[in-house]
Amino acid sequence: KNYLKEEMIPSWIDLVVWGHEHESKAQVEESLKGSFMIVQPGSTVATSLVPGEAAPKHCAILSIDKSLFKIDHIRLKQLGG
Repeated sequence: KNYLKEEMIPSWIDLVVWGHEHESKAQVEESLKGSFMIVQPGSTVATSLVPGEAAPKHCAILSIDKSLFKIDHIRLKQLGG
């Protein structure tokens, strides 16, 4: 598989948004490998029957002002659930 290791992310990066991940992690986390923050909004719909897909889904709104950022997560409602 091809992927980007956290060790390869340059020090001038402040925020990494992991895309194409199924699990929705609503909180911004500090990287254990670098000096940047990580957010993983996850997919907005369940695409498989694994435990990570059963968790609540979110979308994220990223606001940037100069070198500061803010992320607002919106929990999505399930249809028919």
